[in-house]
Amino acid sequence: MRVRPIVIASLSVLIAGCNGPSSLACTEIAAQSGIAVTVERSAAATLTALSIKACLGATCFEHPVVLSPGSDTVHQGCDGTGPDAPCSATAVPNGTKVGFVEMLDLPEGPLAVSATETRGRRKEQLPAVTIVARTTYPNGVDCPGSGNQAPLTVTTEGLR
Repeated sequence: MRVRPIVIASLSVLIAGCNGPSSLACTEIAAQSGIAVTVERSAAATLTALSIKACLGATCFEHPVVLSPGSDTVHQGCDGTGPDAPCSATAVPNGTKVGFVEMLDLPEGPLAVSATETRGRRKEQLPAVTIVARTTYPNGVDCPGSGNQAPLTVTTEGLR
């Protein structure tokens, strides 16, 4: 019995496909561009309002920051040890405040940010710092990036 070359070629492709690398599915999920603000616990207790001024070169934008209570995620265990075992977690308030300032055209790279904080009736200008916006990867680094984000932390000593 003679095996035809086309059959051999077809089997070779089929076998190679089974042993080749698996393809990764990237979803259509996206991330917003902007500045993620965290007010440390020690600075959050008396802070009543915050606005930031972000400068990209000579162009500056002022934004109020809507702050919400911050939390930590606390693992509550899993029902089993297998890879499909259901697990649960809960959010526990941690005394911080968090907010996000959306900046649609935020490029990747450094930007200067200053802030005005309000504590009761007293407003204070916080000196500028340089923060760095980086591309986020909601599906992991093997999928396309989406949205540039920069972290900003407010402490009792100022911004970082």
